[in-house]
Amino acid sequence: MKWGLVVGVWNPKPRIENRRLKRALDLKNDIEDEVVTAQVIGKNTNEFFRMMRLTLDKSSPGLRPNLPVLSPDGVVGTTLKVAGDTIDVRLIADAGAGVDVVVERTQAPGKVIGTGDEREYRCQVEFVKRTDEVAIGDVLVTTGLGATFPKGHKVCTVSKVQKNDFGVYQQVACIPTVDFSRLSEVLVVLSKRAPIPPPAKEAR
Repeated sequence: MKWGLVVGVWNPKPRIENRRLKRALDLKNDIEDEVVTAQVIGKNTNEFFRMMRLTLDKSSPGLRPNLPVLSPDGVVGTTLKVAGDTIDVRLIADAGAGVDVVVERTQAPGKVIGTGDEREYRCQVEFVKRTDEVAIGDVLVTTGLGATFPKGHKVCTVSKVQKNDFGVYQQVACIPTVDFSRLSEVLVVLSKRAPIPPPAKEAR
């Protein structure tokens, strides 16, 4: 598998960089779980895989496969392979990826599946009932079901809806809310944070 390196480009606009860092910090503070930041160092696209390679900002013993990877714009994917401080991530646009979602506007459930298209990052939404309300432009967010992604994070925006006169489900296509071509920094969600114990009561 050949990896394309991501070459850093000097940003002449410090305000844009500061805004990006602030959004990442806000996301980190909003997540109730333990997280570690990582930098994107490579991307791979072929007829079989949609992958991304990361390097951690600091080592963490909690890394393992199938951990959620997020950005301020939404869900990136899940960890696939861990080798020291280097991680391979399966993007949600990969044909082997799947994320349980609901339509943010109507709460209609479905499952986002990657198409694996090597030309562009695209997904489809399965199991959306023909009677459920969904429209182009609707945002799909994580349900929090299962043990992978925290609830309420953006996944995709609906780009196409086709309702047939028969069948149980409608056909829905969507585009990830994350622009993978511009992604440079992500958060890897490790585990639930340990609860802060209540203050000890003074003996009387």
